Amino acid sequence: MTNKILDVYGANGATGYDIRCLYSKTVVRSSISAKAVSFQHHFVVNSFHGHAHNCCCQLQFHPLYQKGLGLEDLETCEHIFSALNAISPVIHKYLELSKFLCNNYKQVLHIINKFTLTAKELKTQLGISDADFKCWNAEEAEYLENLKREPDFDIQSTAYVEALQSLLAAK
Repeated sequence: MTNKILDVYGANGATGYDIRCLYSKTVVRSSISAKAVSFQHHFVVNSFHGHAHNCCCQLQFHPLYQKGLGLEDLETCEHIFSALNAISPVIHKYLELSKFLCNNYKQVLHIINKFTLTAKELKTQLGISDADFKCWNAEEAEYLENLKREPDFDIQSTAYVEALQSLLAAK
């Protein structure tokens, strides 16, 4: 399947898969490993399944953080299976699925047209660039990796707020 995707879509692609962690390891050990690497193909986890992964995995592989995926949730198969499980006639299922895909496409075009200029202006006003977003993502991942336990300040702050709430309740 991945070999065919590489042949059809070429370089710089991504595949969303609910078992991304295992599947990417399978591809690395397969006969198409060099091809996938040379095509710079990467694997991400679908949005719905991504929330079952730990924060570090989400920062690295969730569609939200992948350039070029925008609002795509990579759950098209789930939507298709859901539509096929409905009790309505087959024609109605395909009609609803077609509407769903068309509406998603229109929504993306609308967001791009409406907010691209605003986003550029806002980035200029705030003095930030696309590189900053990558940097912040990497910093958050590093922070989570190095986080052995909750910082003392957070523990003390939480205890203080809880004590204030207890005092208020006692009064």
